[in-house]
Amino acid sequence: MKKIGNYFFPVTDTHFERWVLHGEYQKKQRDELFLKMNSIKSIKRICDIGGHVGTWSVPMAQYKDTEMIYAFEPNERVRECFVENTIPFKDKVTVYNVALGKENGKALLDIEEDNTGNTRIKVVNETDLKTIEVKTLDSFELKDIDYMKIDVEGFELPVLQGAVQTIRDSKPFIHVEMKTKRMLDKREDFEEFFKMIDYKMILRTGSEELYYKA
Repeated sequence: MKKIGNYFFPVTDTHFERWVLHGEYQKKQRDELFLKMNSIKSIKRICDIGGHVGTWSVPMAQYKDTEMIYAFEPNERVRECFVENTIPFKDKVTVYNVALGKENGKALLDIEEDNTGNTRIKVVNETDLKTIEVKTLDSFELKDIDYMKIDVEGFELPVLQGAVQTIRDSKPFIHVEMKTKRMLDKREDFEEFFKMIDYKMILRTGSEELYYKA
């Protein structure tokens, strides 16, 4: 791994240098999201789904109300960087080396070595040897989640479909990044899902969208 600014990254990753070296990554969007959420309720327990190297978990761990962050990062080399970056907050940050999806099973990671934040998940046959574990968020039985951030490069809807019970029990804010054509093409599917769980969009900042119970 190598250090860029305040963060460790895989040595092959060059994409984030221009972002991290010129200020805290996505700070404006994060500040807007938390200002909106904290105007409704305090954010104590967080799911960072698609944790990458911790560019969201690290600053979120420093917020005064944060009690616990559960992060999910299936790329082992990236997860190692996440662990290194969150050492100062290890008592309140846990990272799982699994992908989240609609059901438990296996998946294949499609990794861009120079931009590990663009790693994609492909569902494959369970007998495939080049696989990682996929679990539903519901299978972790996490309680009292206040905020779910989901940035998994087009796999957001299956993640949500595997988190319905957690959402219904905890009623968290749900934040998804709607930036890829693949996601925008599924806009109607997202709208149908959020309607099913009685959620509505309460904020859009750039490509970041925040949903909460209607």
